[in-house]
Amino acid sequence: MIKERGVRLGPLALLLSIVAIALSTLAILSFASARADMIIARRFANTVKIRYQLDKEGQEYRSQNEGAYTFETQIDDYILNMERLEGKEYYHIQKVWNNDESIKDLWEGN
Repeated sequence: MIKERGVRLGPLALLLSIVAIALSTLAILSFASARADMIIARRFANTVKIRYQLDKEGQEYRSQNEGAYTFETQIDDYILNMERLEGKEYYHIQKVWNNDESIKDLWEGN
């Protein structure tokens, strides 16, 4: 008589378990990456909004004044400096650097 063999599920169960763990890990990494991208996008959108507000204020001041002028305005940590002297115009937006003293043992370079 021919002996019938049953299907062995041990290797198949092991393979499916490994695939499930891999897919779970990839799903968690994907979620974490998407969340980090959203935070960075919101931060960048806020920066662009502030820069456009500064530019609007600067252009309004510029349109109202002819001749030499110096103009400075600040929104949050961003400062706009505008200056017109002897026919040359200077326009500079910068972010104020706030040094965090609570961080110890920070490498300060060479």
